Amino acid sequence: MDWTEWQASYAAGALLMPISRLEALITACLPADLPAPLPVDQPTGPDLQQRASEAFMVSPDAAAVRLAQLGYVAGCSSRGEIH
Repeated sequence: MDWTEWQASYAAGALLMPISRLEALITACLPADLPAPLPVDQPTGPDLQQRASEAFMVSPDAAAVRLAQLGYVAGCSSRGEIH
């Protein structure tokens, strides 16, 4: 992925999933004592990915990437799989 494509993808995620609304969803869904980024060996990361996907009407891949960009999950692959 070249620099221009990366910028477009990042901007699209920020437009579709604004940080203030995403943080409100995270606060509503998760207990405050969970570590950030979420450990990948717990079901919490994929569950949060699915909830964000449904709440913002985006693909699970897009939700995974945005959550990883903001440091809420440990990371994701280029296809959006949390790892």
